Amino acid sequence: MGWMYQRCTRKQLIAELTETVEWPLPNGKVVKRVCLAKTFKGAPWKGTLYAVFERKIDGKDADRYIMIFLLQYTNHQNDPMWGYKDMDEDSGPYSDGCPVKYFDMVPWYSRLFSGCGLSRKMSNGKWATTYEDKTNISEDHPTWQYAADFRARCRARLEERRKRRLAGVMLKEAKTC
Repeated sequence: MGWMYQRCTRKQLIAELTETVEWPLPNGKVVKRVCLAKTFKGAPWKGTLYAVFERKIDGKDADRYIMIFLLQYTNHQNDPMWGYKDMDEDSGPYSDGCPVKYFDMVPWYSRLFSGCGLSRKMSNGKWATTYEDKTNISEDHPTWQYAADFRARCRARLEERRKRRLAGVMLKEAKTC
């Protein structure tokens, strides 16, 4: 999967990537995708955009998922452009800066893949992932582990930052005594 570049500012690119969009399905139903939350982390010339989206078909069957967009600026041959590479949490992104509060907004494994028709639903007290042909996918499928690893890395990074912050506060208190 490659990068997509366009002539725009970073602000314009983020607005375009997170805008509300609607598109029709062949069966006549309409899909609507809305961005519920977004956070950019990085430097002025590159970074990562984390976004929580909700997808509804004909106003019901809400489906939430986290998207990660790697953003990068280039000025190749004096032609300034911003580019992005998108992936969802199940793609195994090597990233750990997603706000942990986004995980509370997206039920665990609410969606296995972006846009491929798989869904995760409760059936007889158990979670089952199915495709339209009702083929079950086991929970040891690699993408389950990718999403679990992504969430674990983000939580571990947050905990590490909390410990460093606490250690810094304790160090300041020790110096003032």
